[in-house]
Amino acid sequence: MKKDDSGFSKDDLIEIFGEEIKIQEKEKTKTAEEEIKEIARSIVINKSKCNELEILNKQKNNITSKQNETAKYDKELTFPDFLDEKIILEIFNFNEEIRKIIEKELGEIMPIRNVNNMLLRTLEKTAVNFLILKNTNFGSDGNLKLNGAIDTERLMQNMEKYKTQIMEIDKEMENALKTLFNMRMNAIKAGLGQKYFETFRTNFLKKFYIIQAGYSNAIVNFFKKNILFEVFNEGSI
Repeated sequence: MKKDDSGFSKDDLIEIFGEEIKIQEKEKTKTAEEEIKEIARSIVINKSKCNELEILNKQKNNITSKQNETAKYDKELTFPDFLDEKIILEIFNFNEEIRKIIEKELGEIMPIRNVNNMLLRTLEKTAVNFLILKNTNFGSDGNLKLNGAIDTERLMQNMEKYKTQIMEIDKEMENALKTLFNMRMNAIKAGLGQKYFETFRTNFLKKFYIIQAGYSNAIVNFFKKNILFEVFNEGSI
């Protein structure tokens, strides 16, 4: 099955979002906004939601200004201590906050079972290539975590179990989280289209600035510079 520029084929997207999602084949002559005409019978954005998204889109300039104001401080921030168990847990707690933002935003326009399916499938696909995430889609009780959340108890067990195979834990953690986040962003963009993705990006950034207040500068800086780079730079994804 041929894949488009996002790295996802039609079958990939149907698998990730669920069988109810109907993705049209990409036509080379169409623009980004025309690529996907039909998403699913169960996905309908009503007029009030569109108006809300338009308002959020206008707030992009304000978000950009805030980024510029804080940029001068980023160089002074240090990165987390990846050998400190408490810091590692804080990193993955912050990652869970990000997952919840995605879940809430998508849950407003599509069935939550489809949202959870995408979040779970992308975690499973990422875990294939990173030992630190192996089986973290299962809770300590052995049950599958259907919402795509990472089980931190299994995560810490993996760090101990595979410590001789993971040469650089900081790089393993960074690459795993970056791959997971980018896969989710690409799935949203390819599945729902460029127009919705831009409004999603704006709303995501707005909520990111809210959740960052509860975490250290080192954690926030790590995510902004190493994990969420593409979403902070328009056009990168």
